[in-house]
Amino acid sequence: MKQAITATLCALIATAACESSPAATPERNTAASLCPSPPTATIHSQEYLGAGPVYLGALATRAAGAGDLNKIPWAVAASYASVVTITGKRSDDKAIVNFGLRSPEPNIPVSFQRPDQEGLMLVYQPQLVVEMLPKSAIREGALFWSFPTTGCYLIAANGPKLQESIYLRIGVS
Repeated sequence: MKQAITATLCALIATAACESSPAATPERNTAASLCPSPPTATIHSQEYLGAGPVYLGALATRAAGAGDLNKIPWAVAASYASVVTITGKRSDDKAIVNFGLRSPEPNIPVSFQRPDQEGLMLVYQPQLVVEMLPKSAIREGALFWSFPTTGCYLIAANGPKLQESIYLRIGVS
């Protein structure tokens, strides 16, 4: 009888230890779960994220995952005519966003190069520079964004009199 009780206690203790073990618990990305939802706007009947004047394509960012071939549209409102520099990093500073271009931007380091789905070489850099245009023109485009891992990313758009932040959940529901 004593052996049966001892065996039962040992089994219960072992089960409790397994249940509380970090190895038995799936890792949760708390940074991603705390990722703020950005405001939305409609441009050309498409939903975009951001409070403006810089916006990111909502559908593309929701479908994006870790990797280098996430094609994401962007737009800068006609009301903001100055140059805009877009950068991004994971909110815990463990990864940076790179932007895939056909040719490198001058004076910006090249992080890596990789072909797209058609075999054309892309140059990935940690900044996207959106040049100035006359005040009456909206600037928009789409290019490949590289997110090294899943998580919450802070996208920063900076320029003269502009400091905008847009949070994106990448690969996390």
